[in-house]
Amino acid sequence: MARAIKVVAAALMVNLAACTSIWAQMISSRVTDDLLRLQSYRGTIVETRLVPGEPDVEVVRELIYQKPWKIRATTTAPEAHKGETFIYDGTQVIMWWPGELFGIRITGIDVPSESAIRDHIERETYKALRAYAYSLDGNYPIAGQRANRWRVVPTDDQPYRFKHIVWGHDGYSIPLRIDLFDKTGEPWYGMAFKDITFDVEVPQDAFAFEFPRNAVVFEWNLRDEGISIEEAKETMNFEVMGPTKLPEGHRIRKIVPSRHCLPVIAVMMDSGATWISLTESRSLGDAYEIPLGKKVTLANGHEAMLNFMGTYATLTWAQGRTQLTLIGNVAYPDLIEIAGSVAPVK
Repeated sequence: MARAIKVVAAALMVNLAACTSIWAQMISSRVTDDLLRLQSYRGTIVETRLVPGEPDVEVVRELIYQKPWKIRATTTAPEAHKGETFIYDGTQVIMWWPGELFGIRITGIDVPSESAIRDHIERETYKALRAYAYSLDGNYPIAGQRANRWRVVPTDDQPYRFKHIVWGHDGYSIPLRIDLFDKTGEPWYGMAFKDITFDVEVPQDAFAFEFPRNAVVFEWNLRDEGISIEEAKETMNFEVMGPTKLPEGHRIRKIVPSRHCLPVIAVMMDSGATWISLTESRSLGDAYEIPLGKKVTLANGHEAMLNFMGTYATLTWAQGRTQLTLIGNVAYPDLIEIAGSVAPVK
């Protein structure tokens, strides 16, 4: 990440309007090269300000990563959230909340090509160049690793686009620590690796997961035949929703009904290596409330719980009689903006 952001700093000293796309291509190439060099790692992260009403409680997660983009995040503390899990193994996404005995599994995912990954990183980097200014602020050890500290300041007033400090690994394109501050300058979210080891041997079953037999699990296979919006509206027992604002190049690509006996759907809006999906079911009030995460207020007035899972972020909320979970590997302010545009499908 440090090498990539050094290029960002250089780019900001030239005519940004004329050269952004050129520098974005260069940065994306560097970042992609770093990601492709990174074979695996195992580490422990500590997050703060994720437990509503208890900002000082630390959320501890064990992470394991394997090329390309496989990630498992398992919560080990606090006790009330122990065992909560997020997995992306290249072919499926799994989310599990043991306290609620509730899970989500999306299978049939196509592994993105290297060129698709490059395209995704270039798009995200281009947006970051326009949205933030960077300044180098020294070099510090984090979790036994060499890290460059960068102060990052937003260049616009998009909601939830905050000032932050990033300690980026000096060789690989991953942040080892992030501190975000809200519009008033107060701490909003923090993440830091407690320990991390690169190039570890990854067990064959590192990304395997079995739900308990008494769990409620919503499952989708993206290779199943999709249904039309009209069919979804006729067969679901909740109001079918969809975003009215999506990043350029994205659209509702497919609506997949769940293999579960209950009427639930997954609305797919992915493109290349950029993942955006919205799962929908009938809201059961507090029965499946997600109690951990950053509480954010969407543009449509609803409150959602935001969580970070490696390169992914998730938003979970209820809108009328519809329970929604938005998953994406785009910048979290953009994911919040997409969620804020969700409305009943006409």
